[in-house]
Amino acid sequence: YLSNWNSAANGSGTPPPSINVFDNYINRVAGRQLSTPVAASTFGGGSLTLASTSQLTVKSPAGAVSTIPVFITDGSPVIANGYGNIREDLAMGDWNIASGTTKLSASSGRGLGFSIGYLSGPGGLLTQNGGAFYLSLTDGLACTGTLDHESGNLAFESVFATGGAFTVGSSATVTLDHAAYFTAFTVAGAAQSGIQSYATLNAAYPARFPSGSSDGLVAVYTPDTAGPAQMFGVNLEGAEIPNVLPGTYGYDYIYPSAAEFDYYHSKGQNLIRLP
Repeated sequence: YLSNWNSAANGSGTPPPSINVFDNYINRVAGRQLSTPVAASTFGGGSLTLASTSQLTVKSPAGAVSTIPVFITDGSPVIANGYGNIREDLAMGDWNIASGTTKLSASSGRGLGFSIGYLSGPGGLLTQNGGAFYLSLTDGLACTGTLDHESGNLAFESVFATGGAFTVGSSATVTLDHAAYFTAFTVAGAAQSGIQSYATLNAAYPARFPSGSSDGLVAVYTPDTAGPAQMFGVNLEGAEIPNVLPGTYGYDYIYPSAAEFDYYHSKGQNLIRLP
């Protein structure tokens, strides 16, 4: 168990002093947990990857936000509420769901909030364990995986659009105050089509859509496959030169290795940005 993302970053008995901007930390050991500090904080590495069945436990107190500038999930990792019966918030600048299904876990009485800048990748999201989940998104059309709302309550806190499907389970509820756009939409096993307003969904499925507003709707759309091919990529840090010009390679700055490029390319990333 790793106490927080600034210590014991390699999971061994000898922790490094801290994660710095040149580190791309990958937690791929099954069951290994990494937790956020119990305070508002920002992951200091170049990118954070959760792979296999590893877990990120959110421990930021109410009103505080834990921030991950570049986040990658791969396989079946878990993001869990770990502090108590409160809402805990994560902000991701760039989140790539490279494969599999990332599980969002909050038990009844607990909540997880996600503020996402750019969401991409073919992997999906699954809500579980009966808690409250809050989602806001700036750009998610490059994410083609399914948002599977299995249990608990899901609230869209902004207009929400992805390139994948949305399913609402037979024991889940949705608070629909904003428009949401998906390529397919299923409620309790029944496929929906076209544009479904909150009022229509509340009338047809009052137990699944108990609350919302006139701005709330779910629209099913068909992606434009005739347009240019979509490109997916990541930001890799390391080429910055802090306060030194021209600087010395390997001391003041570094570049990501060929192995790192190969890893992200194997996950379907065909664009890499170096600052």
